[in-house]
Amino acid sequence: MYKRDGKLIGTNTDGAGLVAALDRWTDWTGRVLVIGAGGAARGIISALPTRAVTVTNRTLERAERLADAFGIEALALSDVDIARYDVIIQTTSVGMDGVDSPRSLKGLRQNTVVCDIIYRPLVTPFLKEAAEADAKIVNGTAMFVGQGALAFEYWTGVRPDQLVGMKLIEDLLEE
Repeated sequence: MYKRDGKLIGTNTDGAGLVAALDRWTDWTGRVLVIGAGGAARGIISALPTRAVTVTNRTLERAERLADAFGIEALALSDVDIARYDVIIQTTSVGMDGVDSPRSLKGLRQNTVVCDIIYRPLVTPFLKEAAEADAKIVNGTAMFVGQGALAFEYWTGVRPDQLVGMKLIEDLLEE
């Protein structure tokens, strides 16, 4: 919540913060895959500057409900052709254990932007597999810092340096 022109405005900065952070790696002209259909996925999809988006989830029905809300495509996790996408955003909690991954990235194209919103561990099994395929990997600190930076800017009118914030947070998380 922030104040603008004497009015209180409530907003969720998660999706917009992640999109702003990912602007460093993509121009959003390609296809986007969002893995997961929960609240984080909803916030991210609402902020994406494109509707060339596919949402997938362990439960297809949940992906279809989210897709219907935004007029985008939904696919079963097993039906996704990873090679079709230029940006892949993983929004589930799978991988927080440092062992599991929501799905294989076999067929991933080199230089695809792969983001996992999990920030602990910094490199999830999903991101490790993406790095092995020479993808551009972005860990969860991008969303963590991006949404915080956007909220700070709303409150103060000052845009903080996100790269400094990401370095600070990553250093703290590695301890």
